[in-house]
Amino acid sequence: MSSAGSRRQRVRENIQRFPPKDVHFRPKFAIVSFVSPCLVLLSLAMLMAIARVHAQTAQVGPIHFTNVTTAAGIKFVHFRGNDGIPINREIFGPGVCLADYNGDGYQDIYFVNGRDLYRRGIAAARNALYRNNGDGTFTDVTETAGVAGTGYGLGCIWGDYDNDGFPDLYVTQYGRNVLYHNNEDGTFTDVTDKAGVAGLEFGTQFHSGATFFDYDRDGRLDLYVGGYVALENGPRYCNISGVKTSCPPEAYKGTADILYHNNGDGTFTNVTKAAKIYEPQGKNLAVGAADYDNDGWPDLFVANDGLNAYLYRNQRNGTFDEVGVISGMALTVRGNTMAAMCISLGDYDNDGWLDLFITDFQKNSDHLWHNDGKGSFDEVSDQAGITVPTRDVLSFGGGFFDYDNDGWLDLFIANRSFTTMGSASSWRPPRLRALALRRLTWGGALLSPILTTTDSWTWSSPITETRRCCCATAAATATTL
Repeated sequence: MSSAGSRRQRVRENIQRFPPKDVHFRPKFAIVSFVSPCLVLLSLAMLMAIARVHAQTAQVGPIHFTNVTTAAGIKFVHFRGNDGIPINREIFGPGVCLADYNGDGYQDIYFVNGRDLYRRGIAAARNALYRNNGDGTFTDVTETAGVAGTGYGLGCIWGDYDNDGFPDLYVTQYGRNVLYHNNEDGTFTDVTDKAGVAGLEFGTQFHSGATFFDYDRDGRLDLYVGGYVALENGPRYCNISGVKTSCPPEAYKGTADILYHNNGDGTFTNVTKAAKIYEPQGKNLAVGAADYDNDGWPDLFVANDGLNAYLYRNQRNGTFDEVGVISGMALTVRGNTMAAMCISLGDYDNDGWLDLFITDFQKNSDHLWHNDGKGSFDEVSDQAGITVPTRDVLSFGGGFFDYDNDGWLDLFIANRSFTTMGSASSWRPPRLRALALRRLTWGGALLSPILTTTDSWTWSSPITETRRCCCATAAATATTL
């Protein structure tokens, strides 16, 4: 049997051992597919590093992370598109997603990039797929794989929509999104038009968040795609307090998210209105799918920028009921909307119910909700120690993960600064600040900061040298003392 054939057989055997429905429903906790507009690779690489340490041996003692980006062969640089004052879509950093696309047992990395929006002849900007070599290094296989992207990209997700055992790739962009089908030989084919998932049904949108999930439990992954704002008829720049700057989301109309049902023949059908989740004025940046009420059916969490957050409860008949306000997670405990840019779901107190974490804008603090097991969420940010350390930072990416393998979920939060200036020459590159929170008690919810850093992995990266607005590219490995 060929190597590709043996990989295919191994993947399919794993699928038979762990069928999708057994994995999707009633989890102790879930790793949720979501896309943040500024999902820093560091947080995902930390997950890889921790998993590697855990697989080798149980370690005792403090865990430290070392920047190995250069040694790993990762040379990706995010291209924003404009060297002057950025317009709305250019203030976000790139998405990144991981999957074992070739079935060799190692996680590979896909980066999303911007584009030259001003026709200046800059052709270098493209997305990038790095294949994991299995020895701590990566190889850029973008051109060979055929996944360079087709436009200004914001996010990405992996999902095996045709159940062939190999993950496929969906990239959210400004305008037309793209679906790459995995050919099982290391290459991909753009099947966007054939599949019908370009995301243009409600006009030209700025897409960011997306997730694959099987909402009707028919054994096939469906697709939810978030829409942020409608840019084509909106202003390019705004004048705020006499300063020309990029516009806030309030300057633009919202757009509708889209739910695609998987038909099982390589095509999808837009069922947004039929499923009762049509909201024409949403401003989605992140989305998560998980079974929050333990009824065996996946529900949808939708984070909006400056609007109520949505919680769509699965009605088990192909429709959803929006219960965000009723459940207590649509607004903060103080009754405010959020500039919600990241969703993470995880059972941080190990009570069998998925809890919720959402990042927010500077001065607003981030938010942690506890699932009471009765259909409601109680914000416990103050009690858990989240409010104070996140108040003076602008949080974009982040989420739950067990960094020390003690069986209790911790939090990693990627932050950025946002400086609005009046000219390109005075635009100041941001200083990224990472914040890690760990549990202090097993029985309670108290968290404390274990790391706040403005380390050199922002200032020394190629991104700051070209005045990119957001997140540095960094990978990490874990060591113990």
